[in-house]
Amino acid sequence: MSKPVLFLNIIVFESYFCISVKLIKIYIILFFGLLVWSESEAQFDLNSDGNWKTSETATPGWLNPSFDDSSWPNSIAPAQNPGGATWPPLSTSMWVPNAAGDSAFFRKAFELRSSCVTADDFLVSADNEFDVWINGTYVGGRKNLGRLTVINVASYLRIGYNVVCIRAYSFNPPSMVRALGKANYTSGPIIDLGADKYVCDGDSTFVTTNHNYQRYDWSDGQSSRTAEFSVQGRYWNTARDTAGCPWVDTVEVFSYKVKPVELGPDTSICDGDQATFNADPDNAYSRYKWSTGDTTKTITVGYQDLFRVTVTDKNECTASDFRKTRVFVSGTAVNLGQDTILCKGDSLKINAFFPQSRYKWSDGTTDSNFIITQAGNYEVTVTNFCGEAIDEIAIQYISELSIDLGEDQFLCSNLELDIGQKVAGVLSYKWSTGASSAFIKTTVPGIYSVHVIDYCGNEGQDDIEIIKELNPDAIIPSAFSPNNDALNETWRTYVRPKSYFNVKVIDQWSRIVFESSNHLEEWDGSNEGGPLPVGKYIYTVEWDECENQPQTAQGSITIVR
Repeated sequence: MSKPVLFLNIIVFESYFCISVKLIKIYIILFFGLLVWSESEAQFDLNSDGNWKTSETATPGWLNPSFDDSSWPNSIAPAQNPGGATWPPLSTSMWVPNAAGDSAFFRKAFELRSSCVTADDFLVSADNEFDVWINGTYVGGRKNLGRLTVINVASYLRIGYNVVCIRAYSFNPPSMVRALGKANYTSGPIIDLGADKYVCDGDSTFVTTNHNYQRYDWSDGQSSRTAEFSVQGRYWNTARDTAGCPWVDTVEVFSYKVKPVELGPDTSICDGDQATFNADPDNAYSRYKWSTGDTTKTITVGYQDLFRVTVTDKNECTASDFRKTRVFVSGTAVNLGQDTILCKGDSLKINAFFPQSRYKWSDGTTDSNFIITQAGNYEVTVTNFCGEAIDEIAIQYISELSIDLGEDQFLCSNLELDIGQKVAGVLSYKWSTGASSAFIKTTVPGIYSVHVIDYCGNEGQDDIEIIKELNPDAIIPSAFSPNNDALNETWRTYVRPKSYFNVKVIDQWSRIVFESSNHLEEWDGSNEGGPLPVGKYIYTVEWDECENQPQTAQGSITIVR
């Protein structure tokens, strides 16, 4: 990886003074090498050129990096000294005071975006006296014709703005001061968050770090390469490169304040009248867009609706507002809303307000508001300058919840059953199968139950048995023993009809000795109050199966004692 290099070359030349009662004139030229990045080398160079700031007085705070030196002029230097000799190669800056004992003050601010910096020794020489400060800290100087001072700069540099300040003092003008130094970044690339951002109040903007680093720590806690900001302020990002060096840059987010748009109050008009809405009485916006499709500052409408406008100002920021019109037409202007179902213990406040109106409810009250606490039909008559209007509303109350899954059902072979019930107001269905819908499908016999809860908190439950159709040969017994031993005393079929059932038992003389239409009824082996003899009897069973098809079964049963 190529590395950014920061050069810090400061040459302060020996000063030759001329005694004069006039104000001191200072000339200095400094070269400022711009901070750049390339594949081979990136460096920050601070040489003697006209970018240095100079002053004849030490303005309070001039040693601080954040000091505003915009009122200080840039330094100026001649090409050669007063004696005509050309300065040495590094001696391109000159200070020519007008009297002995004068001082001149110089400062150069520059920005470092990483703390991973090495620096050469800072060399300063002067004909008379000088002092040097870095970031407000005194780092050295010479008295009485000081020729050279070596200062270790690296320990004084920091991330952010830095400043080198020099005070030169002359015993015998003219005098020169010169210095030389260089600082190098040890890693890279150099971070840059780009230009400051401007957003509309309430909107957000995105700031992307120019290089892909290993880690990002934004001042507001964000940790991605691109950060989103919606609040005005100054934000900085500390990014770590592959060498672990921190790189810091800041960005300022400014927000445009948007003037709220005000359409005024809602408007009530009589049928046939019109209402006007003005979105910009102060001419503060440049564009308008209404929900009606209009693009003018004002609209005039004569119908009932909700009207919205979005305005755009010179900064392309938008604001919106909406208002509604109510058109009072006899018999239709008042609207109490849809018929409503309430929960037990709830109340409903309805409002029939209309400007300059009188009210009469079905119970005789005359307020615009009405509170309902029980079921019933409620009517209001509204009378005003537009005429008379009547509306009513029906209120029901829910006190309990009921669900009915119906009669038990037979499950026929190879068929699928739908079971369930949709109940108005129910929010939750919970089946014994774990299902949560109003209806379920099944192909398996068994008992199914569902638990329901409505929006009032009422609960209900029901179950249904799904019965599998059985083989008649397996469910009709062939013998029983009505001998009062409490074992196998009665006989019945175990056919499960859907609706129709009939069973007959006849003896050997074709006489009907037992008959029933109830599939649950049991026969005790008697006829006309007396027991029948042992032996075989013939039965006939008729019923309709689960698909409503008639079925018949015949066979014999034996009475044993």
